[in-house]
Amino acid sequence: QDILEPSPIPPMIAAARFASCAVRLHLIRGESEAALDALREDFEIARVASGLPLIPGFDAWGFDLGIALTGLRESLQFLPPSTDLSWYEHELDGIDPRAVLVRAVRQDRLAGHNTIRAFTGAGLPDERRDSVDTLQAWLARRFLLIDHGVYLESFRRALEHLESEHWREAPTRPFEAKAPWPASHYQAMSRLLTPEFERHIDYAMELEAKVALARAALVNHRDGTNAARAWLAARSDPFDGAPLRSRVDPDGVLVMWSIGHDRVDDGAPRRSNRCESGPFVDVDWLVLAR
Repeated sequence: QDILEPSPIPPMIAAARFASCAVRLHLIRGESEAALDALREDFEIARVASGLPLIPGFDAWGFDLGIALTGLRESLQFLPPSTDLSWYEHELDGIDPRAVLVRAVRQDRLAGHNTIRAFTGAGLPDERRDSVDTLQAWLARRFLLIDHGVYLESFRRALEHLESEHWREAPTRPFEAKAPWPASHYQAMSRLLTPEFERHIDYAMELEAKVALARAALVNHRDGTNAARAWLAARSDPFDGAPLRSRVDPDGVLVMWSIGHDRVDDGAPRRSNRCESGPFVDVDWLVLAR
């Protein structure tokens, strides 16, 4: 993608936020059908955003998906049990965070490869390449021969890991290696071009967990809490492979959770304010038990 072209990411995020506001407005007014229509638009925006280019596009898709899931969480508090939510079940069943991440990594690898080649003069016309300063050309060749190789190797290893059945496990060693020559702004540039693969793999796992919890919330809404807990018990937590957790609190709230990034089960403690910060990092979803 030409860096001079306007990015599609901000409009996609703005559209998702607008649809989310529409969901809340219709819920406040008691217009459940209109709220569901706006919520459907949110999920459709997220689906389109899954095709955004590069790793920033993957991050934007995750953000849009998070907005849609928040809208679903809020909507389930007001919708009657008889509400047909089969469209959302089908939509959630089709979400594959790993596939979206793999596509983004492949796009980023190609874009970075072309950027480095252009930067070093390898992709420039002869008249422009001939004008490059001798020292600049020498440094550029060093960058191309060493950092460029490190760059591509880090992507090769990341894709190999992502496409294996063990993609959720921590890699045996970091994907990115340092170039074997003194640091310079060229080396710094190559590091900027290389995504933080481990962080993005964890993010894909978090999205996977959130989608599974949302799917269980729909089972709870349609078939009741016992069915939802059985559904969760048959699904693995992406972070440790154990069944996804759930409990019913004395006040009739079904708490469902994944242990999250730190791989430690904190028990999904209840928070008075969903927006408050704290040490709890479990990925949770709360609904009224049925």
